[in-house]
Amino acid sequence: QLASVVAQKDQLVAQYDNAKLIYDRNVELLKEGVIAQSEFDISMANFKSAKANLETADKNILAAEFSVKSAQATVREQKKSLSQTSIYAPIDGLVSVLYKKQGEQVVGTAQMAGTPIMKIANLNTVEIRVEVNERDILNTSIGDTASIELDAYPDDTFLGLVTQIASTASGLSYGTTQLTSDQVTNFEVRILMLPESYAYLGLPNDQSPFRAGLSASAEIKTNTVFDVMTVPISSVTSRIDDKAINTAAEEPKECVYVKE
Repeated sequence: QLASVVAQKDQLVAQYDNAKLIYDRNVELLKEGVIAQSEFDISMANFKSAKANLETADKNILAAEFSVKSAQATVREQKKSLSQTSIYAPIDGLVSVLYKKQGEQVVGTAQMAGTPIMKIANLNTVEIRVEVNERDILNTSIGDTASIELDAYPDDTFLGLVTQIASTASGLSYGTTQLTSDQVTNFEVRILMLPESYAYLGLPNDQSPFRAGLSASAEIKTNTVFDVMTVPISSVTSRIDDKAINTAAEEPKECVYVKE
């Protein structure tokens, strides 16, 4: 359309130049009394008409240019909409749950939550989530090591590190849950399983030896002491110091008999 109105303007420019040439010549001829007033009026009307048509052509070109810009904006908007029809996962992994199949309807707008399509698990990083009782949670710190046992591998023990400790008890919803004195309060602790502790379980084609949702238990080591002497628990006994002045008030002490 823009090319068409530009071509029409070229034609109108030629008509305008011709009408202006006739008008300018008739002005001189009218002064000399060669032509009649009526003939001059016709040439002047043709010149004004050609000039108006030329101005109209300029406005038509301007309108056509705006139409092109509007169409380009529509194209950009449609390209953006088209790009959003392809959904890319933010991570590499294995599809563990498929909620929607090809052809099924999904919803995804800014006003409402989108429809889950699938769940992808990155099995290269394994995280264990355990419940720690409130009596022990204050002794647990980020960076503590943990021995992990999986029901799927009953004869193996794996190593992990505490990475997250919940600040709120599990299953606690303020305003809706009534707490009772006999309720067990636990806090979720997340433990990252170290890959080197299960590297010997490696499967071909870089497959993970684990699956999402496996049952696990962990023994978190909250305190470690180095360079100390250890003895069997069976050699530890309790005795009252026979050298004490008042043995009746003396508390028994743990001791170990040493053979000399």
